[in-house]
Amino acid sequence: MTPYRDQFFLASCVQRGLLDEPSLADALDRFASSRQRSLVRTLVDSGWIAVAEFEDFRRRVEEYLATSEEEEFLALYRLAKGLSFPGLRDLKNPRVRRLLTDFIPRAEPRHRIHTVVSCEDNDYQYWQAELLAHSFFRSGMTGDLTLLVATEGAAPPTHDFSAEVVTTHRASPHPETGDDYAAYNKPASLLEWFSNHRVDAEQILILDPDCIFLRPVLSQSGIGYPRADSVHYMDTTNERGSRLIQKHCRTGSQYAFPAVIPVLIEADDLRMILPRWLEATEEIRNDPESRDLAGWVAEMWGYVIAAAESGLVHLPSRFSAAPMDATTDCPIIHYCFDVDYGEGGYHWGKRTYAPWSKPEPLPREANGAARALLEILEEKAARCDYMLLNEPPAVNS
Repeated sequence: MTPYRDQFFLASCVQRGLLDEPSLADALDRFASSRQRSLVRTLVDSGWIAVAEFEDFRRRVEEYLATSEEEEFLALYRLAKGLSFPGLRDLKNPRVRRLLTDFIPRAEPRHRIHTVVSCEDNDYQYWQAELLAHSFFRSGMTGDLTLLVATEGAAPPTHDFSAEVVTTHRASPHPETGDDYAAYNKPASLLEWFSNHRVDAEQILILDPDCIFLRPVLSQSGIGYPRADSVHYMDTTNERGSRLIQKHCRTGSQYAFPAVIPVLIEADDLRMILPRWLEATEEIRNDPESRDLAGWVAEMWGYVIAAAESGLVHLPSRFSAAPMDATTDCPIIHYCFDVDYGEGGYHWGKRTYAPWSKPEPLPREANGAARALLEILEEKAARCDYMLLNEPPAVNS
């Protein structure tokens, strides 16, 4: 079954008295030390839950989902609310509550997703954050948008951002080692934000400044099951990835997933892994071999390691498209790569763009993602006459 169906099944078993809280807590401990991918399968195989009960449940849920036009998580959540599950409110064990939280009706509604972007207070990241904010409101994305702006001593930013701004202390250069690595700011800023602010959202969508929205992102993660895009250069099974996991992942290496931004994760899960995310990044950067293996994305390897050690099981997503992709079906475009057509032909890239100049027209053969990106950029540029630069801003990342 999928993770959502696993969660719903376990909540159902607890509610009906087929599985008590101490037994489930004990099973969680056994599951954490095993190599099984499904807690439900572990329970069934070990005889904690009858096979007939499990098969009957699976059949009924599949029949229900076949008649529902909603996305699976929302369909199961509505069913859970209809069944009410009052007994789940009395659960005391924090690990059991965390496992079943998705299907415990909330006492008060909260925004499901809070979008968070970490950036620095410079021209280069400012215009990207502004374009992202423009696309966020343009797309109809719900929930809050917060820019975590890293400044010297958490001083007020010099730029006038158009979204909610939380200033955080710059973590680069590293205060202890002097390592000048701007990506420290992401886990460090998120950790500072969680420590000093009340975060009400159920899920956090983590983006880089060089992302834009085409349409809203729907809630698709669950407790213990973040969603993230993956990419070849974060492969955890090749020689480089295996070496990094072997050297730095203390436990749970079977959960290592080649995650990249965008990441959609439950707020409680993110809060749990943030200290280790920053620590693992520091470990990688401080080890010469690992630093060379990880390169610029050492911070994302830090995330992969922290999530794996906490037993988080990533669900592969397709949140974003790259500028040279043909599809515009994804809700986000991540323009970390340039738009290029032919040697010596058309070129556009974030590192050479002078905001807010009008981009040159795309060639006829340009694909959907590139067109969508530059159309939104041109739309934003037409409204901005306060930051026209003769030269591209200095590239800090």
